Amino acid sequence: MSFSFATIRKRPCAKYFFVVCAIFFIVIDITEQGAIRQPDAPKGLYDASDHIVILNATNIKSTIYGTTNAWIVEFYSSWCGHCIHFAPVFKQLAAEVESWQSVIKVGAIDCSDESNVPACREYEIMGYPTVHSFPPMCKEKTITEDGKEELTRGDYFEKSDKVSDLKNEIMELVAPHFPHILGKVSETVSSFSDLWSSVKSSTTSGIPEPSLLIIMYEGEKTVIGKELALRLSSYPQIRVVRFQKRNALYDKLGLKGEWPAAAYVKADLETGSLTIPRNQDIVTYLESTSLKMMKIEPPPPPDLKPAAQLAAQLLQAEEDAKQEQSNLEEPNAKASEDVVSIEDLIHAVRNSLRNEVGLQKVLSGSKLKAVQDYVHVLGQLLPADRRELIVFLMKLDKWLQTQNDEIQINDYLDKLTELELENHPWDIDVNTWANCRGTIAGRRGYPCGLWRLFHTLSMLASQKTQEIFVLPVMHGYIKEFFGCTECVKHFTQMIAEDGALMISTVREQALWLWKAHNKVNERTKGTASEDPGYPKGKYPNDKQCSSCYKEDGIFDEDKVFEYLLNVYSSPIRTLRTHQTEKSKRDAEPVHSGPKHAPRLSSGIFSGTDYWIFCIVYLSVAALLIFGYLHFKSGSRRRVDPLAICRKFIQTSKSMV
Repeated sequence: MSFSFATIRKRPCAKYFFVVCAIFFIVIDITEQGAIRQPDAPKGLYDASDHIVILNATNIKSTIYGTTNAWIVEFYSSWCGHCIHFAPVFKQLAAEVESWQSVIKVGAIDCSDESNVPACREYEIMGYPTVHSFPPMCKEKTITEDGKEELTRGDYFEKSDKVSDLKNEIMELVAPHFPHILGKVSETVSSFSDLWSSVKSSTTSGIPEPSLLIIMYEGEKTVIGKELALRLSSYPQIRVVRFQKRNALYDKLGLKGEWPAAAYVKADLETGSLTIPRNQDIVTYLESTSLKMMKIEPPPPPDLKPAAQLAAQLLQAEEDAKQEQSNLEEPNAKASEDVVSIEDLIHAVRNSLRNEVGLQKVLSGSKLKAVQDYVHVLGQLLPADRRELIVFLMKLDKWLQTQNDEIQINDYLDKLTELELENHPWDIDVNTWANCRGTIAGRRGYPCGLWRLFHTLSMLASQKTQEIFVLPVMHGYIKEFFGCTECVKHFTQMIAEDGALMISTVREQALWLWKAHNKVNERTKGTASEDPGYPKGKYPNDKQCSSCYKEDGIFDEDKVFEYLLNVYSSPIRTLRTHQTEKSKRDAEPVHSGPKHAPRLSSGIFSGTDYWIFCIVYLSVAALLIFGYLHFKSGSRRRVDPLAICRKFIQTSKSMV
């Protein structure tokens, strides 16, 4: 049976069927357009314009293994403050070694992107930022001593805030693999013909022999010759020969004066000295001169900028991006507002259980104890407003408590997935934060959510008749699972210096956590990781709680505790897809303790899902009613449903 628009025009029922289908797909399209407009989807710290290869779980292995060049790869998290601080340095490094690509390439993978977590787990990344190096022709699998195949995870690459240190480390890394580029010629060579013979004998099979030698004389602690050799590594017709002592060739080349000194020797034994400039970059000058001698157009010089300047440009770019998106994004809460969002707490819990605990290879010893304590306290104190989440945590807690030895991470993740499918605990958009949403990509988010989670747990613990000490649980979680390496170092140091784990009351532990948070704010104020829309400062500020300050400007801890209790003991739903403004004000959190019975919720569909179903249902129902009444009345006045459809399309598009 054929079906065409002609059929639609002849058969009234077909017209109405067509209209119903059309409106259904229009509604879905509109909804999907709205869903796409999520500004919080993971966005990494780098892009292709930074001369960095963007790696992910799909391409990392096919990219770094079996290549003729070496690799250095940064494993980072876009929310990690120290990763943000390191990014300008890594960008500058990538720009400066771009011309070394025949020897070394630079890549990065964002482990905060949930799709990349399995890859970061496989490479056993336990903290951020972590940099690994991979030699040329690196094999994907390595045979261990017991004869088993194991993934080649590379070697640890020492980080530094100085690009020069990173470049020196790269030189040491690649030197054994590229003797024709960074290898040394005997200092005792006495003639140009012997020099050429020595160079040709060191040329790797398959690589063309050079026709021009650049001779560098420099001290043991300088790397001008090495860097020049790496800059010219893509031009096999040019070879750099380095000497650290004067020899017979020095005088024959007519070299005099200060070091470093440079000269050239061509294949026909033509020689000459090269002037070393004192007022410009020596390596760039010698690179340009060498290429011109071979009649090769020199490449533009690398964009060499101090890391501080790159950091300033990063902040400016983020400000510009924020301004450009201001008309598209929903306005954020003002920095002075202090609202704890249930969505943020749920988001933090999910991210911690799946993406941070799930990053481990095995849970045993202190790690197993930390996750057991963490989930147990969540089940006792988390102010969830849905029964499904509490049941999920209770079942996970029960399962974890039965594991006495160790848990393979795949078993843990399988159990997590099983309980998620059974209970549907996460009624959130995993790419969207509520009150922890930053004004620019990569700010606030998970660290904000985790701080709020532990503040909430500590304040709710103070209301329990049975003392529940949250701080030791937080310490265990941060120490064993939190991804930001430097953050863990600072937090555990604060715990030790203050003897915080020895505090004997729940109230004082909650206040210590507040003081620690203020110390962190003070340390990170004005840094690249700060969100310009939420500047760091004393918390709570005088706008949030004027009564929290005494006349001399010192905090009144009793008032502060009252304020924290008021804010953190009553988190609410704040995203409009879940509640109206009125229901936000009236919402009462449900605790898993005996004083509060959890409210029921389906747990299967989010607020967005209900919105879709309601619109589709009402649209279809309205059309069916209209059609029924139209045919029943036998109206002589013909109503064209296709015209109605066109009108609906125009109205719908104007709303998007």
